[in-house]
Amino acid sequence: MKIEFQDSIDPRGYTSEELLEICSSYNLNHEDFNEALGVNTVCVNEEGKSLIYKQDVENVLNKLLNGKYLFFD
Repeated sequence: MKIEFQDSIDPRGYTSEELLEICSSYNLNHEDFNEALGVNTVCVNEEGKSLIYKQDVENVLNKLLNGKYLFFD
């Protein structure tokens, strides 16, 4: 399955609210997404919100939708 999703509001990464929207658009459970994401480096913006990097979101979506990670870090 080809994976496409909107760009984040912040060019540094996606907020938890944006991740909920992405999960909803693919009919994915947010808890499953978080489990597949695991522990990753994040960016913290000026408001103290964690931002998940685009490549990590794409990697997790590939795992959940296509059955394998694109990379492992």
